[in-house]
Order: sequence, then structure tokens, then C-alpha cells
Amino acid sequence: MAGKIAHAYPGQGAQFPDMETYFSKKINQIASESFPQLVDMLANNDEKVLTETFYVQPAIYLVETSLMEKLPPPALALGHSSGEYAALVEAKVWDVRTGFEIIRARGHFSQSSAPKGFMVQIPAEIKNDLLNEFKDVYEAAINSADKVVVAGLEEKWVQVKSYLEDNHVNYHLLPISAPFHTPFMEKAAKRLHSFLTLNRGKVPEFPVYLNALNHVIRSYDDVVEGLSLGLIKPINWLQAQEFVKRSDIDALVEVYPHPYLSKFTGITTHNAVEYYHLDI
Repeated sequence: MAGKIAHAYPGQGAQFPDMETYFSKKINQIASESFPQLVDMLANNDEKVLTETFYVQPAIYLVETSLMEKLPPPALALGHSSGEYAALVEAKVWDVRTGFEIIRARGHFSQSSAPKGFMVQIPAEIKNDLLNEFKDVYEAAINSADKVVVAGLEEKWVQVKSYLEDNHVNYHLLPISAPFHTPFMEKAAKRLHSFLTLNRGKVPEFPVYLNALNHVIRSYDDVVEGLSLGLIKPINWLQAQEFVKRSDIDALVEVYPHPYLSKFTGITTHNAVEYYHLDI
């Protein structure tokens, strides 16, 4: 390992069964004290842990911060959607426990202040036709040159599904229960903005890129703005990759037990467990 390394953290969608087996002793203690219900649900393989935002986002964060304990600081950190919160904690904007409370708040606001919705990955070539057909469906993520995610309200899914199938479009419905990164999240974003303002953090110890801003954080006010906008603006992962390239990064490392971001990231992405030879 040599040169400049960037750490990338996946967000909701990366969940998998038995996530608690990757929790470190410290992280398990934080979870047990702060959110014992989540620990019990993980132990009992409750399906809500893999489907409901309120549980999914904190669970993924706990896996990421557990792995983070074993890593040297990178030259740059970034995240995909809720993965940005782990990136900020790695840069010491908040401590791990505070970051956990903040990601829990994000999940709560997203589930309680946003309508039920769907997110579906489709070929980029069909995007414009679909959005013209359904005015209340929005582009939510540009994951790669050939794959985008669109999102809308739950009651619209049957019509969108029929449209995709009638046009023989290959699609992948994401295990996400809200229309993230669309205007439907505005109320949740306002609540998150207030919460982040009250729970102020520090300036990061190394650069952290936030997708909604398309630049690294310059102040804590950037954190508040970037994370709040991140709920209602589409993720542009292609844009994030271009930033990584411009930063002369020698290795992009995904901090997660299993490959997730690497499946749609156009630049070579290493898995942290293999790259750092972690014993987990």
C-alpha cells in the first residue's frame, strides 16, 4: 500500500443478514446502550432490520465504524448517500457515538416525515422516457454511465412497474422504503438541518467530499448544508468519481465487508478487508 488512499462508504441498499457479526466490542457496546432494540432485532434476524430505514441506516453505520477502527486515516473520505455519515466520523467531525445518534435521527426523520416510496435502478437510456411518462417520478441517483435510480411514491410503483415490464426493461427494485434524494424528502431535510445545527461538530481532520456540494467540506456549515441537501438532491456518483480522479488518488478503498459500491463504480475499487488484510 502506497500513495494517496480514499475511503468510500456505501449507504442504504448495502445491508445484509447477520450484520452484527462484524460489530467490534466498542461498537456493540454503543449500540447496546443507545439502541438496544436494534441489537435485539439483529440477533433475532428480524426482517425489518433489512427493509426499514429506521433500522437499516444505523446498522450499516455500525458495520462501517467497526471496520474503521482498524484503518489508517485516508487522504480523502466520501460516501454514497447515508455512507457520508461514516466518512464524517472517520474524519473526526463527530465521535462515533454522536455520529450514531445523528444517523439514527436521519433514519427517524426519513421514516416519520417522508412518504412511503420506492427506488428502482434502471438503464440510463430509458430514464428520459420514463420521467416524461411519470411527472411525479424523479431521478434519484446517477450510479454509473449506464445505470440510474429513479424514485417516487409507493402508490405509483404499480404503474411504473407495468411500464418497465411492458417495455421489456431490466430493473432492480432497491430495498428502500422512502423516495430518497427527491423533493418528497423536503420535510425530513428541514428536520435534519435543525438537528445538525444543534449538534455541531468539528472541522474534519482530512478532506471529506459531500456529493450534494460537489466539493470537500470547508466548515461545519458545509456539513449541515451538504447533508440536508443530500436528502433532496440526486446523488451523482459519476461526479464523485471525477472528483476522486482530480484528487490524484492512487487507491479507492470501499470500507465494507462485502463489495457494494464497486459493482457500479467505474474506477478500480478495492475492498477494505482485502486491501488492508483485516482479520475480521
